[in-house]
Amino acid sequence: QLGSVLRRIGDLETARSRLQESVSLAARPETLGSSWLELGNTDWAIANRLAAIGREADAQQQVQVALAAYQQAIDQTHLLQAQLNRLRLLIEQGQTLEARQSLSGVLATLDQQSPSRATVYATIHLMESLMQLTADPLPPLEIASRLSKAADQARTLADRPALSYALGQLGALYEHTQQWAEAQALTQQALLALDTVQAPEIRYRWQWQLGRLLQRQGHSSEAVQAYEAAVGSLQQVRNDLLSVNAEVQFSFRDRVEPVYRQYLELLLTPEQTAQPQQLTKAIQTVDQLQLAELENYLSCLLGQVQRVDQVQDAHTAILYPIVLSDRVAVIAQLPETALVYRETAVPQAVVEATLLDLQTNLATPGRTPEVLAAAQTVYDWLIRPLETDLAQAAVNNLVFVLEGTLRNIPMSVLHDGDQYLIEQGYAVAIAPRLQLFSPDPAPLQVMLGGVGIPQVIQETQFPPIAKLQEELAGIAQHVDSSDLVMNEAFTTETIREYLQTGNFSAIHWKTHGVFSSDPQETYVVAYQEQIGAYDLNHLIWLGSRGGSRPLELVTLSACETAQGDSRAVLGLAGLAARTGTRSVLSTLWVAQDNPNTLFMVRFYQALAQGVAKAEAVRQAQLALMQAYGYTTPHIWSNYLLIGNWG
Repeated sequence: QLGSVLRRIGDLETARSRLQESVSLAARPETLGSSWLELGNTDWAIANRLAAIGREADAQQQVQVALAAYQQAIDQTHLLQAQLNRLRLLIEQGQTLEARQSLSGVLATLDQQSPSRATVYATIHLMESLMQLTADPLPPLEIASRLSKAADQARTLADRPALSYALGQLGALYEHTQQWAEAQALTQQALLALDTVQAPEIRYRWQWQLGRLLQRQGHSSEAVQAYEAAVGSLQQVRNDLLSVNAEVQFSFRDRVEPVYRQYLELLLTPEQTAQPQQLTKAIQTVDQLQLAELENYLSCLLGQVQRVDQVQDAHTAILYPIVLSDRVAVIAQLPETALVYRETAVPQAVVEATLLDLQTNLATPGRTPEVLAAAQTVYDWLIRPLETDLAQAAVNNLVFVLEGTLRNIPMSVLHDGDQYLIEQGYAVAIAPRLQLFSPDPAPLQVMLGGVGIPQVIQETQFPPIAKLQEELAGIAQHVDSSDLVMNEAFTTETIREYLQTGNFSAIHWKTHGVFSSDPQETYVVAYQEQIGAYDLNHLIWLGSRGGSRPLELVTLSACETAQGDSRAVLGLAGLAARTGTRSVLSTLWVAQDNPNTLFMVRFYQALAQGVAKAEAVRQAQLALMQAYGYTTPHIWSNYLLIGNWG
């Protein structure tokens, strides 16, 4: 079905429309049942997408639509897959009572199936779902019996991947019941079943499980080896895991990210951090997680890129803050010294709550006291343990490789009780795993454009942006630039023409826009249209001469990151990664027009004088505070530089 294909490549809204047509046209119950099943799968994928960007109410509504679609499929044909998916969704949503009520029907349908590969996998998936319930609806012995029967059927079918799945899930059951030795033996059997099979997408699950089991039994060195093998398998299967499958994309944080995070937790125990090579492994693991997240966001491989930790700069410290379950760890790569490790004991829940409060208060005018309190706390976690090391290294650039909720916090706002970080002389940049280039010494040639007039596009109101002409003209006084492409002239077609025919090394657009961890929710506003993530990437790619001459800088003035989306900065990092742009500068929340214009003109003035980008951002922020009187961090800290800091 076309709808199924569209769902798998992530075009969920079109898939839903086509599947609704299929439902209305289906003549036979079997066809109707299959269409309802696919419609339920699509609605579930849409719900996952909405939940991932913080739209919980909309996600819950979509879940109910998915459950209704599965019920329609069951009513038509008693389709086993529809019953399984409905039960799995009920369990995932915590609707335990309804899940229990539907279980007997699912088991009855499953028991009527003849032995086959599909039956083996159906059994495994059902048992896996039931193990997620807090009070077991089936006794563990019955779950074990059914999984053992599935393993026997897989042996009869000579299906080694299915056998591995059955044995591995049986091992997971014993892990669930805390029978560590038995679980380990079954997990090792599951891995042995894959000896002659190229199946890293299965193997990593059991290597991960083996690592957890070894750690539980106190075998930390062996556990590290198992986790290392799991990460290696994930590296092999990156393309298959992200490819274009929407379900995989939005289960990334459940199926892939925990492997990296638990491996980090293990590498950063006191026993391991005493070994310098383990710190190197830890920052490489952070680096691999950053790459996996970006590739998952972009649904494509980024190829060979230089790791951040391979960059040598005598004036720069690269800091890796890592939030662990019971502490905040920071690994610092300083010029010409061994890696430095520091940690502060604090529960993860406290860290996450503090960062969320800081993010909210920064984006809300009039909350400077609350911002200062949280900014000092985060400074105490990330910077204070390194103050002596940073001073001795005499660095003036701090490049943060951030993960999780930390990405939504502008590091420039961290405060030691007397001064903000940028007042201490540090320029700040964010560097996910991107290709990092030497700065281009040639003067900037900037395409300048934007929309300041109010608009209504696709039922969304975009208010006027003041100072558009003033900002673009002010920048043009300091750098070579295009004509000012403003308001009615700022269309996709005009932008494309300028970028194809011009010789630009930078883009500066002052217009509304939202960046999200969901590419479908990412856009910038042109005249009477929204430029989505794909088209935006393509336009910037055109500006880079088809990737042959990467842009030095893309500045998005007046954009914001999506509210409620804890990973929204991925949208900005993804823009830089996908287009090869050396640096992206953007506002994090809705900026006030006057100080934003002052900041941007000062920033380009500094660049024109040969100042490095991160230092130019710092100087423009200090000018807002000291020369123009905008001392509230809500105004001056609203800037994020991603990528190359030079």
